[in-house]
Amino acid sequence: RTQESLTLVLFLHSMHGKLEGDNNLFFESDTPLRLLLDEDEDRCPQSLRERCILLAPQCPTDRERGDGAGIWLRKGWYEESDYDHQAEAALMALVEMIRVQYDVRRVSLCGSSMGAYGALELASRRANYFSAVALIAAHYDLDPIEPLVTRLTEKQEVPLW
Repeated sequence: RTQESLTLVLFLHSMHGKLEGDNNLFFESDTPLRLLLDEDEDRCPQSLRERCILLAPQCPTDRERGDGAGIWLRKGWYEESDYDHQAEAALMALVEMIRVQYDVRRVSLCGSSMGAYGALELASRRANYFSAVALIAAHYDLDPIEPLVTRLTEKQEVPLW
């Protein structure tokens, strides 16, 4: 490790990118984990591998759904769900544990599909915590969307891609 501070990248996977019996998350082509495992320098520069910590937790299952799946930071199905403050607290405790242990000064957030929904919600509720947020095929199925936009823009300026 160099004197330069590491960046922590929190990646929230899609509904279909969760770990299963065959650990398919590690073999999906569109995940940061797969990118980091790729030895092609054009796809993932060595400098990125050396200067960031990738944290890719598993979305907790929601027993109320009955299908063995879950939605990042929600209980129930999208349209009939409630925000899960306990899931947010647990996720942020994990991030803080890694951040403190490795003296991380910047935390970036990335999500794919359902994970992008979680990234939007988390960034909107943790003003000025994340240094950047990258969304891949964001799935946001809750109306109205205005409260989310307000939380993302009124109290913070975070780069969103």
